[in-house]
Amino acid sequence: MSYTLRELQLCELEVLKSIKSICDKHQIRYYLSSGTLLGAVRHQGFIPWDDDIDVEMPYPDYLRFLEVAQAELGEDFFLQNYDTDPYYYFAYSRVRKNGTTMMREWEKDIPSHYGVWVDIFPMAYVGGTLDYRFKRLLLSCRTFLRMHEDLFSLSQEWLVSQSSAFMVMLVKLARLLPESVRYKICKAIEKFIFRRREKAYLSNVWVNITRRIPKESFEPATELLFEGERFSAPKDYDTYLRIAYGDYMTPPPEGKRGGGHGDLHVDLHHLWKPGEELPEVLQTDTV
Repeated sequence: MSYTLRELQLCELEVLKSIKSICDKHQIRYYLSSGTLLGAVRHQGFIPWDDDIDVEMPYPDYLRFLEVAQAELGEDFFLQNYDTDPYYYFAYSRVRKNGTTMMREWEKDIPSHYGVWVDIFPMAYVGGTLDYRFKRLLLSCRTFLRMHEDLFSLSQEWLVSQSSAFMVMLVKLARLLPESVRYKICKAIEKFIFRRREKAYLSNVWVNITRRIPKESFEPATELLFEGERFSAPKDYDTYLRIAYGDYMTPPPEGKRGGGHGDLHVDLHHLWKPGEELPEVLQTDTV
């Protein structure tokens, strides 16, 4: 059975509403982020060709979310991070919907959770260019150290594109250390990256540290309409979006529109398991 991009978006929206409910209940700050924020401003919902949802949280709120989320989410969802899924290596988390599938083809070789997801990015305080670049370098190192050996072997070319061949070589040497030592190194890196020193900017944390947004752009938060419901967003979303996308109200040419994850295998009624036939690729030409 094939699914359209719109059907996937509505499934992701269900996950987002659950996240919002938890944040509202526990007074956890969160903001629509990246393309999801752009969609709220320009389309009052999804960018028509976008294939995922992004949310970001100040780091103390992110930690609070991790404390309460799984119990609040119940059996319908799975809170995924490197403490709940040994094959997950990012420094951010995902909330995935159980009983569904959203995966790239190469992921079939990684025995992880494949459910439809919403990304939740913690936000780090960063300062000038030197501080920013140093933390990016540290985070890349931490990400590669956390990768399971199978995934690290599959991802050499991608890893080089995210940092450099020299960095990947150094990480290869560091990966010879015992797992318990590597885990402690990664925790120390995170502690340094997320320590609050009243820097001038906030950045969300992905494989590395992304765009720097002036910290005063976020508080007090505003609300924006997204698919018929109001969600929290940075108060100065115009500055955020101009830094991220430039002339953000002008859509890209048709030939450059598309989701950021390439071809996705999607099943909204079944969680794929290794050994099964892969679900059909998401249909995007009907949007």
